[in-house]
Amino acid sequence: MIKRRLVLLFLFFSTWLSASQDAFTVRQIALHESPRNSSPALLSLNKNSQVSILKRQGGWYQVQAQGQKGWLKMIAVRFAPAAKSTQLVGSVQYQSNTTLTTGVRGLDEVGLVAGGRGISLEQIEQYQVSPEKARSFALKAGLSSREIDYVE
Repeated sequence: MIKRRLVLLFLFFSTWLSASQDAFTVRQIALHESPRNSSPALLSLNKNSQVSILKRQGGWYQVQAQGQKGWLKMIAVRFAPAAKSTQLVGSVQYQSNTTLTTGVRGLDEVGLVAGGRGISLEQIEQYQVSPEKARSFALKAGLSSREIDYVE
């Protein structure tokens, strides 16, 4: 019974301690109040400032830096290098480096609910002109047509 409790306690603390990851900034950047460019800047972080990553939202990381929590763009943050792991595989020494790739695509829930701020099809169709109007405009401007061979 005691062993079970110790194991559970160990698992709890090991996940709690690994909840944040150490990283550093790759350039001077503002620490934002929320994950938006338009949000107020809390402070300015210099290049190579140490931060602790708490969570991710879209293309942003929530970080703890200089005693304040805030948001940084993912592209401005790199993880602290981990020690290289080496193993002996058969008689050959094998080295591995950890590589991290991040990407953001699509819309989040907020963008879908907001409906976007794009131009509607009706607005775009207002700019459409007939072929006759286009020819008339070209003639008035002194433009002429010419054929161009298709390039493969």
